[in-house]
This record gives sequence, C-alpha cells and structure tokens, in this order.
Amino acid sequence: MTMTGTAKTKPRVSLGLLTFGPEGSETYGSRITSLDTFNQCLDYLQSRGYTEVDTARTYVGGQQEGWTRQTNWRERNLTLATKWYPYKPGDHSKATVKENLNKSLSELGSDNVDIFYLHAPDRSVPFQETLEACNELYQEGKFKKLGLSNYAAWEVAELCTIADQKGWVKPSVYQAMYNCLTRAIEEELVPCCRKLGMDILVYNPLAGGVLSGRYKSKEIPADGGRYSTQDPVIGAMYRDRYFKDVNFEALKVIQPAADKLGLTLLEIAFRWLVHHSKLKVMDGNDGLVIGISSLSQLESNLDNVEKGPLPEEVLENGCFDDSFPGGSCTNDPACMCTQKKYREAYFCCMAKKCDSDVMPESVERQHTECQARNLDFTFDAEKVCGIKLEASSTSAAESTTRGAITTSHSSDGSSATSVLASTTSDAESTSSTEAAKSASSTAQESPTGGAAPVTDSAPRLGPPLGVLSMLFIAVGMVI
Repeated sequence: MTMTGTAKTKPRVSLGLLTFGPEGSETYGSRITSLDTFNQCLDYLQSRGYTEVDTARTYVGGQQEGWTRQTNWRERNLTLATKWYPYKPGDHSKATVKENLNKSLSELGSDNVDIFYLHAPDRSVPFQETLEACNELYQEGKFKKLGLSNYAAWEVAELCTIADQKGWVKPSVYQAMYNCLTRAIEEELVPCCRKLGMDILVYNPLAGGVLSGRYKSKEIPADGGRYSTQDPVIGAMYRDRYFKDVNFEALKVIQPAADKLGLTLLEIAFRWLVHHSKLKVMDGNDGLVIGISSLSQLESNLDNVEKGPLPEEVLENGCFDDSFPGGSCTNDPACMCTQKKYREAYFCCMAKKCDSDVMPESVERQHTECQARNLDFTFDAEKVCGIKLEASSTSAAESTTRGAITTSHSSDGSSATSVLASTTSDAESTSSTEAAKSASSTAQESPTGGAAPVTDSAPRLGPPLGVLSMLFIAVGMVI
C-alpha cells in the first residue's frame, strides 16, 4: 500500500509471511499452518485498508511462496514483495539471480512481483554483474521496484551509482531491522536512503517479541516460542539477536513509564516507530513489516500502529532517546546506562580528549548510575582520562526510584532530559566531538540491520549487534 501526500491517515504496513507455511513446516518457523486461517488473516488485513505482503524464496524452507499462491493473492490485488538471499558465494551471479526470481514467480503463480529484494550482499560477485541481472529482469517485466536489504550504506550508494551510470533500474526501497533496541541504521543508512530517495521498511519492530513484555530475562521459555531450544535455527538466531542483558535492563526503564499511563510495551514500541523514530511513516512512505502468529495478534498490531504519538510523559521518562543507538551493546559501558551524554563522555575519554570541566563529571555520573543499577562500569576512567572518581552522595535508592538517568548537563548549560525522547523532534546533540565519533565508529563494527555478510568482513555501520550467522538473515524473522 503506497500512500503519499499530506492527507495520509494510516501508516504503511506490510504483513510478513515468514510465519505462514503448510502443515509440517513448523520446524522452519511457521506458526500459521491452516490455509483457512491464512486467508482469514489476509481478509482482515485488507478489511483494514492494507494490501502489502512480504515473503522470500528462502522462507519456510522454500515452501512459503508456493503456499501463498494458494491464497489467490493476485486476485486479491495484494502488493507482494519477495527476496533472494545468497546462501553461498556466487549466489548473486547473473545466472543465479535470474534463476531464483523466475523460480519465485513460478511458485507464486505470477508473471511479476511488485518488489524484488536482494536479501543480503554477495560480495564475491561484482555488484555490477548482480545489478545487470536485475536490470534485465526488470526490462522483462518481472518486477516493478528493486529493493535492497541488509546492505551497508556505502554498498547502497555504490549500487545506486552503478545504476545511474548504466541507466539501469535503481534500488528504490530498503528493508532493515529496526526498533527502539536495535538502531544501528540511524547513523548512516537512514541518511543514505534519504539522500538517494529510497523508502525504508523495517522488520522486527517488537525486537523479536522482547518489546511485547512476554520475556523478562534471558531464561529460555519452557513453552516453546521463537527463543526455544526446540527450534535449533530460529531459536539460536533470536537468542543471539535479542537475549542481551542490556535489552532487559532497558525494559526495566520503559515498563514503569508504561504502567503509569496504562500503556503496554507493545503499543509503545509500535507508536514510537510510527511517530518518534527516524522513519518517515506518517509524513513519507516508510513503513513496518509486521509478523504474527495468530489472527488476534494481527488485529492487536494494526490497532497499535494506528494509534497516535506517545504522551510526552512517556517520552521524557522512558528510554527511547538515543539510549540504544545500535541495540545489543552487551559489554559496552558507553550505552549501559542509557544516556547519550555519558556515551559521549566515554568515547571522548577513550580518544583522550576529555574536557576537564565537563566530561569527567559526566563519566563520574555514569559510574555512579551504573553502580546504583548493579551494572558493571568496565573501563578505567582514572587511567584513561586522568581523573579520579569520587564517591557519590547519590543513593542507590534515589537512582532506582528515578529508574534511569533523566537529566545531564552539557557545557553550555543545556539539559538532556529523557531516556525516551523523540529522535526526530529533538535536535540531536552536537556536543560530541569528531574524536568521539571516530573512536566510536572505529571500535564498533557490525553488519547493517542485523545482516550477516556472505563474504568479506562486515562493514562499519554502527554499534555491534552481536555475532550473526548467514542463517540469521536467511531466515529473517519479521516480528
């Protein structure tokens, strides 16, 4: 569903089909295995005014597209996107790309799809060769828009430059992992896509269910679910992706703010993405890919994405400002205490660029706050910065009552209040030095949006997201 103009009243939503598969496909992650239920979900989706669905050649062990064909999606006038993921080096060769899109079309029972994504980069094949294959498929009418997923920002720019130079079809949409706990795309990919005029669709809006409130710790649930050891592929993938101490610490900050106003974590997560994140959902054509395990879950998710902006009180006392720039920074004291100012202090110190009047105070506050919340502050401030941290008069009880650091003061006297302030409405702090940025970006390398590179080393895109395997994105859960 493409929506443009100022009269937009609904966000752009695409239903992810990874969890839809025929009976017997549960080991591949499917949770809706009844064709009747599948059709009921599509009926409901369309009754709410949404028409986009998202699948991939690899979903449900290669069975998803064929099962979607049985819903008569074309007769329903649905807009469908599919993807081809490079399992091994060479899978994005010209011949293999063409072979697999044609296979997708055969499975889907269609001459074309609306969006064809390159699911992740295959760096063993020259991008020009891959793009040439896409252009020939486009000229044959096999797809309407070309998309990229899980590419580095510089790779997106390179592909678009090649397309411009050759006069070939140009990527116009990007799909990435993004939520309030996983924000690596904000620093480079989002500005890159804006510059190139690309829409952004994001998957994992609920951080794999962590933001649903169901999971409170890294303890593996006994009743199955995506984190269970019963599913050796998806379970391991999601535990590696989201079962991080820092994520559960974040929930302890968000939950009190939610409880006070009678809000759920789930609706806060959706409303933040739609109204307060770096996305342009209501004032552009960005959108969310949502996954479900039941019809009732679809109903609830659509209700929540259609709600308005979050109350200011939630934004001020929650944890969505710049607290989690890239998500899972498990051992990174620069984000363990959820405040951008303290991260800046940390990185300035690491670069040996401390401001004697301001930065040591910020570092000391971070140290105190970490102690109060029983978190490890693991770098030696005295050794690195040449300062000595004095005992603080702030009690653990006071800090715990506040839940998280809520105010820090910069050298110009301004305050950074919040742990959940909007990333779009507030002016981003300019107090961090180039040295700080350099130290941060040099030390923190991760593939974008949680992608696993097929070949070569991962490009720098932001804070680390953890160790990810190729199966990580090949499976690509969308909840």
